[in-house]
Amino acid sequence: VRHHHAEGRMKRFRNRKPARRSSAERSVEEVMHDTLRMIERADLKALAANPVSREALQGVHSQAVKQVVEFRRGLALAEQIEQAYASALATAVEA
Repeated sequence: VRHHHAEGRMKRFRNRKPARRSSAERSVEEVMHDTLRMIERADLKALAANPVSREALQGVHSQAVKQVVEFRRGLALAEQIEQAYASALATAVEA
């Protein structure tokens, strides 16, 4: 009986660090945690002081700004949805 392809792949990684899941399988939150860890390790002030890396930093910063705007919109919608359910549940149950 042949092993399932994924199982065989997992056996190969046993002695190494666990295989990193593809970005599609990783949640947005996990990706952001990784980004934050990377940022904490990097010397961003030194990168900002260099004209070449500064340009790259400005690019990722504008992406981060867009992501914040997107999350705020999503949060506002989630709050509206939650409030709609809450107000419906606040109405008295008919006997």
